[in-house]
Amino acid sequence: MGDPQMTDDPFAFDDDDRTVLRPGAGSRAQAPASAAGGNRHRQQALPPLGGINPLEKAASRLLPLLLTIRHSTTHPNPDQLRNRLIQELNDFKQAAHRILNDQKKVTQASYVMCTVLDEAAMNTPWGHQANWSQHNLLATFHNEVIGGERFFALLKGLGKNPKENIDLLELMYVCLSLGYEGTYRIAQNGQATLAKVRLWLYEIISSARPTAETGLSLHWQGSGVQESKLPKLTVLWVLAAAALAASSLIYIGYRYSLGSRSDEAIAAFFQIEAEPLLINSVAPPAAPPASSSTSEQVVTLEKLLQPQIDLGLLEVDDSFNEGKVRIVSDNLFASGRTELNPELEQLVQSIAQAMDQFSGSILVTGHSDNIPIRSGRFASNLELSQARAQSVAQRMATSLRDPTRLSAEGRGSLEPIADNGSASGRARNRRVEVSIFY
Repeated sequence: MGDPQMTDDPFAFDDDDRTVLRPGAGSRAQAPASAAGGNRHRQQALPPLGGINPLEKAASRLLPLLLTIRHSTTHPNPDQLRNRLIQELNDFKQAAHRILNDQKKVTQASYVMCTVLDEAAMNTPWGHQANWSQHNLLATFHNEVIGGERFFALLKGLGKNPKENIDLLELMYVCLSLGYEGTYRIAQNGQATLAKVRLWLYEIISSARPTAETGLSLHWQGSGVQESKLPKLTVLWVLAAAALAASSLIYIGYRYSLGSRSDEAIAAFFQIEAEPLLINSVAPPAAPPASSSTSEQVVTLEKLLQPQIDLGLLEVDDSFNEGKVRIVSDNLFASGRTELNPELEQLVQSIAQAMDQFSGSILVTGHSDNIPIRSGRFASNLELSQARAQSVAQRMATSLRDPTRLSAEGRGSLEPIADNGSASGRARNRRVEVSIFY
């Protein structure tokens, strides 16, 4: 079977749709030998996830981080994360060199991973605020400014000789499957073109890899004895049921395995903390005491929600730049479910109406205990907490004048407020918090 050919070039796009990433002015940034001042600050490495080919195994620490970065909305220290990625990329390059023993291919593999990691970071709110594009990985390792288009130019060139480049092509296919879009993110009809590229790549990989034997047994032919008395249709049903059961068990096993590993990746991601910054500041002069008439006129989040606080339904922590409301009730959701308890919808609506009195973005955060979930719908507690946060956000949106202020994220069991060793502690940890940033 020869290399597949397509009538239209799957990579075709208009010249006006080119994407250029421009790092900051000045010389190329040097990759530090170690992050955050040395090995003593290096985060514990995640265990490899494995992969189809050796190059994917070499990237098995970077791929979970890629997925985590793409779906994150906040990060406490983007600079330290960047240093962590530089370390992992250096490790990846060393492993790739041992596997490929070809410096050109190692450079190409490094280019691919830098490009997809940069895109994931730059398309997050925190990546934009941290000016990731000014200090991106592609400029650090390859002194390049063109990212989104060059990935596909490289892919097209490698596709001309798929058997020789099969490992790298499969790695690029994984990156596309994890959401990399490159120049097609903003190109006209970009998604349709991207789908054609993925199909083209799938076909050339299939042509380069030997076709696996599809039969359940290589020696399935009978020995010529008398045919079974069981009706053929019954035998087919039994085989189909057995195959379906085996497939279901394999799917569930992989789903739970992926869920646990994604929780490990998320935990490592959020454990990257900023080192304390010492600032010598002069204490401001004491403010004159407010008169009783003035203080009575100040409207706070705590005052607006005082009836719910008195009933023990909410806890409010109101500071000068953030107001946080914690829903205390453990009955907000049924076990393993994401639908709001109808009896508590009014409580969620009250929170939205109170926060609508103030300006600023609103973040709904879902949390869980540390007992692994056993559900076909959710692979991990992180997914469950994310879905619950989105459910609360959707209900709040109906009571806000500007629903675009809302965002939602799940933290799983990463931020407990009580001991998970007791039932009461786990109940406290299963919670939803709503924060408004003034």
